[in-house]
Amino acid sequence: MNKKISTAFAIAVIILIAGVFTLIFTKSDQDFGPGTYVQSKAGDKKVEKTDCSKRAYDGEVKIKGWYVKDGESWVLQISDSDLEKLPESYRGSRIILADASESIIAKLKISSEKNPSEITIKGFYFRCDGIPMASISPGEEIFKKYLTQK
Repeated sequence: MNKKISTAFAIAVIILIAGVFTLIFTKSDQDFGPGTYVQSKAGDKKVEKTDCSKRAYDGEVKIKGWYVKDGESWVLQISDSDLEKLPESYRGSRIILADASESIIAKLKISSEKNPSEITIKGFYFRCDGIPMASISPGEEIFKKYLTQK
């Protein structure tokens, strides 16, 4: 075999192998999924990113529901047929009423899944932790204190 051809061939193979290794090592440092890698004592662990921005919505919607006990507090269980009326990013069925009067609370406590009460929600607030909140008054003033907290 000709020395010039074998030398060129050897150099091309070395460059090709170096390129493959470079590609492998640079890709291993990149994120391949929707989460982020964080270092822990046990090694690399994949943690999902969540959008934890506080968001409030104003609007008026009539929903049917009833109060249920959730630990120490009461929450509004929304009828399955009315879940589509809530903001599209919420997929739960329970909310906390932020400003319900005693008469509305009493009405909701005697309601049930078979006999739900209808109430009008005018504000909806997503929290980063816990169950979302709703208000029967316009949400702008009710949730203002929550949106300005850090």
